[in-house]
Amino acid sequence: MSVLVIVSSLSIQAKNETATNSIYLTNGEWTPYLSEKLPHYGFVSQIVTEAFKLKGIEVVYGFYPWPRAYSEAKGNPKWSGTIIWKKSDQRSKDFYFSDPTITVSEHFFHRKSMLFDWNEIGDLKGYKIGIARGYFYGEAFEKSIKANLFTTDESANERLAIDKLVAKRIDLFPGSREVVLNLLNKRYHESQLPITYHPKPIITAEYHLLISKKSTNALKLIKTYNEGLALLKKSGRYNEIHKF
Repeated sequence: MSVLVIVSSLSIQAKNETATNSIYLTNGEWTPYLSEKLPHYGFVSQIVTEAFKLKGIEVVYGFYPWPRAYSEAKGNPKWSGTIIWKKSDQRSKDFYFSDPTITVSEHFFHRKSMLFDWNEIGDLKGYKIGIARGYFYGEAFEKSIKANLFTTDESANERLAIDKLVAKRIDLFPGSREVVLNLLNKRYHESQLPITYHPKPIITAEYHLLISKKSTNALKLIKTYNEGLALLKKSGRYNEIHKF
């Protein structure tokens, strides 16, 4: 009896030690920032991995469509958190946010054949704007949707939204310049790109690691990551990894 208790205790202890040296995070496809198909799973994944590694923690990623990546991190105890997301009031109910991992400027994309200019949110009145499921485009944009300033058309991902833009099923699509151009360059020669973007950013957004408030030692994990990220930046390694 006592031997079995000792073995069980040792097993539990070993399991806990393993757990403290690993963190399980959900991830998704957002090329060139994040992708299961890219080296190091994309340079943003690499930043997160190396920041934790500096603090002695190995990262294990699980790749899902974005809505599921979020719901898994929120409700499945296997996952401690998810990368990378903007802050929002809704997300702050379930997650703690790290220091900013990257900053991304987002722009309105439109067909080259369509004249488009804007200075303030009211200039978008009457347009049909495509959005990608699970994405957050800022508080002002969300408020304008609720106020019916413009209509929206939701797609499962950015690639499908871009297809609708090219096909004239929507007028505008908000997205990261690097992400959308990366998708376009896979299909069109640079001189033949059918769409372009407005130079005025919709939002310059900070993206964060999210740790579930249900996760054991959630605040400690945030602190550990922030410390690792700071070390990565101080050493110059962050700038070596960051491609944009």
